[in-house]
Amino acid sequence: CKTDGERATCLEAIRMMGAKLTRGVMLQFCEIQPKENGPFMWTLNDRLVTALEDYGLSINAVVYCPPAWAWKAGKTDLSPQEKRGWYRFACKPGAFYGFCRELAKHYGERIDYYEIGNEWDLSSVAAMTSDEALDMQKEGWTGIHEGCSTAHCINNGWASPVYSVSGGRRASLQKEMMTRAKGYYDEYAIHLHGKALDYICMVKEILDFRRKMEITVPWYPNETALSSWNGAEETVAVEMWKKMSFSFSHGAADYIWYNLRATGNDPKDSEQGYGLVSR
Repeated sequence: CKTDGERATCLEAIRMMGAKLTRGVMLQFCEIQPKENGPFMWTLNDRLVTALEDYGLSINAVVYCPPAWAWKAGKTDLSPQEKRGWYRFACKPGAFYGFCRELAKHYGERIDYYEIGNEWDLSSVAAMTSDEALDMQKEGWTGIHEGCSTAHCINNGWASPVYSVSGGRRASLQKEMMTRAKGYYDEYAIHLHGKALDYICMVKEILDFRRKMEITVPWYPNETALSSWNGAEETVAVEMWKKMSFSFSHGAADYIWYNLRATGNDPKDSEQGYGLVSR
């Protein structure tokens, strides 16, 4: 939202729809600590967190987007493709841990879920290795819990199932990281779009994987969606309730539909038609 008035309109729409939990890319490393050893810039995020609280909304904050000073060594002379994926870069040792510790000290339990990154299995551009992803999750979780021992820190939401994966997705990263990082995430977050039948099949794969790997933390679908493009509004309404009902009946900790505000129809936009409110 570009203005306080626009934000208030959006928050009122969320409240009128009966939502209790909202998720957003906020608490970004590059905005809060843009300079190494520099001051922490809390003001803008403080206003946003307070506004969400004033409307009675719990908060799932996506924490990532490291500033250039925190990038792991070797990230120089970037190609145009790499520049588009900079927000998924791994950090040099200790940088992300220090930021997350101060973040949790400042916000504590005001943030219901601290989500470390976003869809690391999607990117083939500037993607982290499995070791780098593991280090980022461990540093983030450790820093968050040192800043606030009762905080909830979750993994980046996975965009793919773990077995039946289409091109451009790295299912191996999810399987490897969620196995090796056991003990360093408090919920298992997933992002799976599409209709209910496809969603149910993908979730069942993940639940099967969790049983095999003895992963017992709650699972949490915190980004699921379906486009209303080409007159599919009624379909979206039905499918959303099917997906949400299935999730809660199979032990989901929470559920988030992606997203609130429709982005409009644009054939060049892979997410055209997402959103429940068009005006």
